[in-house]
Order: sequence, then C-alpha cells, then structure tokens
Amino acid sequence: MRLLVPFWSGAGVCARVGGGRAHALWRTTTTTTTGAQTNSMARPAAIAIRACPVSSTAADWIAASPPPEDVDPESGKRLSSSIERPRIRQHVNPLSRRFQTPVPIAPNWPELAYERPQAPLLVDVGAAHGAFLLRMAQLAPDMNFLGLEIRAPLVEFAAARAQRLGLSGRLHYIACNANVQLEEILSCYRSGPIVSLCIHFPDPYFKKRQHKRRIVQPELVAAIARCLRSGGELFVQSDVAEAAQHLTEVIEASGEFVGGAVDCSAYPVPTEREVASAAMGRPVYRALYRRK
Repeated sequence: MRLLVPFWSGAGVCARVGGGRAHALWRTTTTTTTGAQTNSMARPAAIAIRACPVSSTAADWIAASPPPEDVDPESGKRLSSSIERPRIRQHVNPLSRRFQTPVPIAPNWPELAYERPQAPLLVDVGAAHGAFLLRMAQLAPDMNFLGLEIRAPLVEFAAARAQRLGLSGRLHYIACNANVQLEEILSCYRSGPIVSLCIHFPDPYFKKRQHKRRIVQPELVAAIARCLRSGGELFVQSDVAEAAQHLTEVIEASGEFVGGAVDCSAYPVPTEREVASAAMGRPVYRALYRRK
C-alpha cells in the first residue's frame, strides 16, 4: 500500500543535506505486509530543520519545534514584547454582508508583497495570529508564505510581527473571506508555483443550521483545485471529530484530490491550537491530499 507523505514530511524520516536534517520535498512511503517501510525521495529541500522522529509523542514533537523567537534578524538580540495581541471575538459570521463584500486586491500583489515572487508559495487559510507561518518562514528562506484571515485585527498583528522579524519580504497576510476571494487572490500568483495549502482547525460550527458557515464548502474546494497545480498538496486538521469528517467528505467528494487520513502533521512546526490540544490530551484528526 502506498501512502502519500507531505513535502515537509512531518512524520520525521529525513534526508541529509549539508550535514543537517532536511525534509524531502515530495516522498512516498511504501508499507509492506510486515509493516516495514521503504522510502523513495525526490527533490530534497536544502533547508536544515529539526525533524520529528517517527516514535515521538506529540509533546516531544512540539518541544522540538519552539514558537517563533522575537529576535532581531541583524543583531541576533531578543526584541522586547511591544506588540500586543488583539482581543477579538473568536467566531465571526462569514455570511454577514460585511464579510461577503470583496476587499480590493491589486492584480500585481505578489510583486508588491514578495522579494522573490517566483518562489514556491505555501498558503494558510485561516492564519489567525500568524505564529505558524512566522515559524515556517524562519525555517524556509527559499519559500514565500501567504496567510488569509477573515479578522482584520489579527492580520494587522501578524503583519507587524513579520515586519519586526525581517520576514515581510517572504511572508504576507491578507484580510479577506477566503470563501469569497481565495481564487481571485491566488490566481494572481503566476510567477511561481503554489505548492501547498493548509486549513488548520477551522471553526466547527456545531449547530446544524450553522454548518453553512463552515469554511470548507464544495465551492471553496473547487477553487483550491483550480489554483493548485498537479501534485500540489492540501492539508487539513481539526480536533473535532465531526468537523474533521466534514472536511474529508467535502474534499473527497470533489474528485480532484487523492490522499486521506494521516497520523502526523504535514509540516515541521505545530500551530498554536496543536500545542493546546496536545497539552489537554485531545486527539487531532489530520488528512493530506494531493491535486490530481
């Protein structure tokens, strides 16, 4: 049986590049009938990062991937904590008129936002405070990162922190409703490939009458499929079983992706929600797909 493993390969078996650990950009793992695994790897990423061993617990994995440091990129000195996290409502109604109105998007926004608009792009839909992308940008200097977040105060906070850490030339945030403008935004990224898109712990909206507010809808998945090139990955995770089932059902019903449930994250660093879930012992349900 052949299992798809993400290009960051959070499962932990790594290639050696330049004396350090580096994740394979794409790798498949073959599981034999005896349970043994063999690896075939292609295009190893020249990014030295700390990997999660296969036998690691969630706590070990999180300890190996600390949160982003507020360190000046030139002096190496730790910066004072002068940027306050905004206090906002955890949930908003994405179907309200306010969030259904598109925000202005410049057709050349990638050229305005990135120093190298031709670099591979990773997109985080629902970036929240932006800590996940900040850490990823610190680990991967040869990639660009884009965070889409519906709550504008969080985007302002994340963007200010990225600028403070010297990452604004590779890390960009946009305040928008992804269900309304994802395709418009991503279709402008023409100079480089969109290699990965992730949706971490989307609002579950437990009540049946509110299910239409969930971010992962058939229309969004269709838009993602149109934006990802063949082989591009889509990673989703939730700590709510019913919400996770909804994610996988909608994605698989599109017929545009191959893949399914995975045990480990697709990325070498955890999100803030993953840290909290691990601390409370909550299970996390994950799925990784690749565009056909």
